[in-house]
Amino acid sequence: MNVNNKEFLELLVKAKKGTYANSDAPKVIPSRLNSKDYEFTDGNFTYHDTYFGGVKFMGEEVVYYNDNILWGMNYYGITIDSSLTEEVMDKVLRVANLKNKTKFILGKNLKKGRLPLTPIKIKI
Repeated sequence: MNVNNKEFLELLVKAKKGTYANSDAPKVIPSRLNSKDYEFTDGNFTYHDTYFGGVKFMGEEVVYYNDNILWGMNYYGITIDSSLTEEVMDKVLRVANLKNKTKFILGKNLKKGRLPLTPIKIKI
């Protein structure tokens, strides 16, 4: 069986909606000192997001397929408005993730019909 981009993107959107974007989603045991971690499993896929910070933040997302690494991404962000709090940033980022926008999820440079990732085929 091969994992195609459509299947992967559907999983990624679902995973984001089921973790950080959902303020009621439970965190899992931190994988590193002072990290905040989420995990989402759907069939053969497992998604893990770990991040640090608040108004200045950094993190990493990893998707596994049958316990093999399929995809990963590092991210970071800062606010240029020092009056914004971590609570405000959380609300903004959670809403953006809930809107099912692959441009937000995969970056602003996503071109129509062309994904910024290499298709990965997995033999089972």
